[in-house]
Amino acid sequence: MLAKAIPNQKATAFLEWLTYSDNTIDRQSRKKAYTLFESNLLDTIPVGTVKGLQQIHGYLFGGLYDFGST
Repeated sequence: MLAKAIPNQKATAFLEWLTYSDNTIDRQSRKKAYTLFESNLLDTIPVGTVKGLQQIHGYLFGGLYDFGST
């Protein structure tokens, strides 16, 4: 990665935030996925249906993206 190859304090701080921060969308959605899996909520979602996929998508990305809960 170019930012790692060029020493720059601001770039290093940004990369650390991007890859290690709990505030990234990827990290937040991953936490939600673990919570969904561990909570038994998956047992209440219809398997193999569009509605089921919409419910999972809404759970994982709702609040993270404007379109996440649609």
